[in-house]
Amino acid sequence: MKLKSYAKINLTLDILKKRADGYHELKTVYQHINLADCIELKESNEISIICNVKELENYDNICNKTALIMKEKFKINKGVKIIIDKKIPIGAGLSGGSSNAAAVLKGLNEFWGQSLKTEELIDIGKEIGMDVAFHLIGGTCLGEGRGEIIKKIKDFPKHYVVVVYPDFQLNTKTMYQNLNYSLIGKKKSSEIFMKNYDLGYIHNDFEYSVLKKYPEIGEIKEKLGDNSLLSGSGSCVYKITKDLREAENIYNQISKEYPDSFLTETIN
Repeated sequence: MKLKSYAKINLTLDILKKRADGYHELKTVYQHINLADCIELKESNEISIICNVKELENYDNICNKTALIMKEKFKINKGVKIIIDKKIPIGAGLSGGSSNAAAVLKGLNEFWGQSLKTEELIDIGKEIGMDVAFHLIGGTCLGEGRGEIIKKIKDFPKHYVVVVYPDFQLNTKTMYQNLNYSLIGKKKSSEIFMKNYDLGYIHNDFEYSVLKKYPEIGEIKEKLGDNSLLSGSGSCVYKITKDLREAENIYNQISKEYPDSFLTETIN
C-alpha cells in the first residue's frame, strides 16, 4: 500500500499563554501544501522502519509508535514494514513527522482491516502527536488548545508557496522555552485572517524570538519579500503568492543559495 504524507504551513500562529499543564494555548490556521513524503506499507511479521534518512530508522520513529499503538489497541497479530521516502525536511516547522504518523494511521486502518471512522482515528492520533489530528482532516483548518483541537474551515484559495530550508533544524521544545512573553499573544492574527484570508495578516508569534536568535531566518525573509513567514516553530521560511510567475522567479533565485528549497502550492 502506497501513501502520500503532506507537509503543512501555519498561515497564522498565535501563542496565547502558557497553560497550567506546561503546554501553551494556541490559535493557528493550518494549511496543507503538496510537498510530500511517500510511504509504503508492506506485510511483515514484525514492525520495522526503512527510510532514506537513516537517522529515522529507529524505535523512536513516530511511525513505529503509531504502528505499536494500533497493534496493541486492536490486538493485531502481525507486523508491518514501513518504508519512508523522506522529502519534507526534519525539524523545519512543516510537521513531517506528524504527517507521517497520520498517513500510517490511516493506512493501517485499511491495511489491518479495522474500518475506523475519522473521529476514532483522531482520538488515537491525540496519543501520538499534536498535529496528527490536523493531518487526518487536512486542507485548511483552525487549530486550538495545544494545537490538537481541529476545526475544518473554509478552503484557503489556491496559492503558490516557495519553501526555504536553511539547512539547520530547530527544536520545538527549545523554541517554546525561548518565547518572548511580553510580545506573544497580542496580535490575534488568526481571528482577523480567517475573515477574508488577507495575506497582510499572516503572522507567527515564534518570529519575535527566532529572528533574534537566528538572524539568517530574517535574512531569508528579506530575500523572499512580502508575505513571507516562519512556519511553525521553524526553521523553514515560506513565501506565499497567487502569482505563479512570481513564485517561479523567487524559487529560481533562492534555490541557488539554498538548494533545499521547494516550489509548491496549497491543497485542499
